[in-house]
Amino acid sequence: ELNRRIGALGLEKASSAWPLAEAVAFGMLLLYFAWCWLSYVEGWWKLNVALAWFWWRHLDSGLHSAVHGDFRASPLCHSLLLNAYKVLAHRAVEYYDGDTSCSYRGLSKHFWHHVYTNDPAKDPDWGTMTGLLWVRRHFTATWLPCHRWQLWYWLPVATIVEPCLELLHVAIQCLERGAALLEPPPPPTNDEDNSSPGNALWHWTECLWHRGCSALGLWMEMAIGPGFQGLALLFNPPLDALATLLVARALAKIVLLPFAEVQHYMPELVPMSPSEPEDDREWVDEQLQTTANLKLPTCFARWLDFLMF
Repeated sequence: ELNRRIGALGLEKASSAWPLAEAVAFGMLLLYFAWCWLSYVEGWWKLNVALAWFWWRHLDSGLHSAVHGDFRASPLCHSLLLNAYKVLAHRAVEYYDGDTSCSYRGLSKHFWHHVYTNDPAKDPDWGTMTGLLWVRRHFTATWLPCHRWQLWYWLPVATIVEPCLELLHVAIQCLERGAALLEPPPPPTNDEDNSSPGNALWHWTECLWHRGCSALGLWMEMAIGPGFQGLALLFNPPLDALATLLVARALAKIVLLPFAEVQHYMPELVPMSPSEPEDDREWVDEQLQTTANLKLPTCFARWLDFLMF
């Protein structure tokens, strides 16, 4: 909708004759695999800790850009980069691109976030602000007695407790994806005819294919993803690899937390005009008022933002 309005006003930028974004993306992926080799196989732990946060952010942002339709120099380039980032950032695919079991019907959670930015009742991103959390970031989250002291313990929780908790949950997911390959297929839907052996075999094969792709995608991210680094456990002493991973995740949390906090304003900080009720506001105006406009004053910051898309 926003692109249509911008095009109608004649403000849309002309596409570059040179596929710069595509060239940068392919080059960054090559550098990422080189970093994986040096960090996981060769054991360069200092390089691992120093750049894990950058590559974590790049893979997530690359998938975000591809889902939004970037890398459009050619359909082939877009397809290659979209699928590459889907494999490398597998756990974020459902959020950005939707659940494959729904056959991509409807909007993904990320597109819902863009439509209802910072709406506590409709924005899926507010799931990180509510519920039972060690650090209570908004009044809509459940209050716990320990929140009286969160000013003192939020840093060790964010850099040690939450990363360890995520690693354990993801390890359980890996086992569950493997176990799902051994489970029987679900019953067919009403509109599927599985009375014949051929249709039943096709149904079972399709279910096994989807489960296999889901398991392989998760295992691939666990093996070479900068936030998990399972491959490093095979080529380095396990305790050393685990210690490097925990330090890299702690540094990534410290560096990337400001990115997450300043990308969007909180609703209570957005000034509302009494003469302009919330329900009557123009959608584009609401997006501009509830989304942060970051200013990057230095050349280094602008290049860093560009490389992370």
